[in-house]
Amino acid sequence: MVKSGSLVVKPHSRKRRWLMVVGGLLVFPMVGAGLYYLGSQRAGYDRLVVAQERAVMEARIQELELERDQLRDRVALLERSSQMDREAYDKLDQTLKGLQAELLELREEVAFYRGIVSPRQASAGLRVERFRVEPQASTADGPRLYHYNLVLTQVLKNDRTARGVVMVTVEGVQDGRPTAYALYRLTPDTKDKEKLPFRFRYFQKFEGDLILPAGFSPRTVKVEVRPRRGKAFVEAFPWPSQSSTKVVEAKP
Repeated sequence: MVKSGSLVVKPHSRKRRWLMVVGGLLVFPMVGAGLYYLGSQRAGYDRLVVAQERAVMEARIQELELERDQLRDRVALLERSSQMDREAYDKLDQTLKGLQAELLELREEVAFYRGIVSPRQASAGLRVERFRVEPQASTADGPRLYHYNLVLTQVLKNDRTARGVVMVTVEGVQDGRPTAYALYRLTPDTKDKEKLPFRFRYFQKFEGDLILPAGFSPRTVKVEVRPRRGKAFVEAFPWPSQSSTKVVEAKP
């Protein structure tokens, strides 16, 4: 210890400094291991939820297939009967068509979840999974009201949450001139914004109704995805024929 007037200078203890360094080296790995364990547990829980939803849908498919086969046998019996009630037959036929449509939809959903849980393309990352358009109402010049369904996905192997915005534009021809409408200009709800924010780990769905302006013939739908991390990209989908009355699912 050195005295200089009223100033006292004490040398730092080397032992204490080394104890602090060693303590820090022991604590930081323990904290990191704890955070990694919590993250792993959370990812496993999310995978379990997706797997459970897929299992429920597969069980429902089996039930629908059995009910469909029973209805088919019943329809065949009624067709062979000379005393068949036409009204009852029509009702059964409509029920059968409804079950087939529900079965097809459930199969598509199961395939969708299977693609997330066990992706074939391990490096697929963020992408537009599908864009679906379903006509709702028609006028003299074709359907004007549609229901759209847009799905963004990223594979389960990517545990990072995807954030950003997506913009949808419908391009076509109006009065002989190329015309483009942003999605928010075609939706009945004026609260919709031009940019739709997304935040998800595995997938996110966007859906709603849109009304085409009179005289406008759509040709293409462009979906622009702008993630916070990574490059923005655009995917184009062909618009279904206006004469179609079926649900149309388009892929880029």
